[in-house]
Amino acid sequence: MTPKEKAIELIEDCIQIQLPNKDLENNYEMAKIQAEYSANVAKWSHKELSEKHFYWEEVKKEIEKL
Repeated sequence: MTPKEKAIELIEDCIQIQLPNKDLENNYEMAKIQAEYSANVAKWSHKELSEKHFYWEEVKKEIEKL
């Protein structure tokens, strides 16, 4: 899965677990924050600078672009 695909998947997952809210823009922004946090946790779970560490850094960058 590419970093962009993973970023989209994380945001979609975060939207699904939110309480229903009429403010869709706010829901999306909150989902982006949650997805970025998840990617950051995953990134730092790989203490050494491995391929996975860099993959999650790319996912974070893709989340910011969306």
